[in-house]
Amino acid sequence: MSAIRSVLLHLDALPASTARLGFARASALRHEATLSAMFVGSSLQWPLQMAFTEIPAALTHPVDWATADRTKLLFDKASATGGVAMRWLDNDSADTVTVFAGRPCSPT
Repeated sequence: MSAIRSVLLHLDALPASTARLGFARASALRHEATLSAMFVGSSLQWPLQMAFTEIPAALTHPVDWATADRTKLLFDKASATGGVAMRWLDNDSADTVTVFAGRPCSPT
């Protein structure tokens, strides 16, 4: 059994999200892990600069909830194909950092 039990995936509106989702699904399947995904945006309360983001300035833009809904549809389509335990972490329009910090590490 693999030491990797869960994979956390950041999804956004960028085209690379589809590739990230495919890679994360393959990794979760290979390790028999749960894949959790969340649409991530940043509020001005939490200015972030991440090394792995494609467009660092996008992290300081307000969250576009219509885009978040479209991103969730991408996740739902991938989840419907089966094979991997997947869950969507919904922040219900709250600050992403605050919501994520309060999540348990183990799947629900």
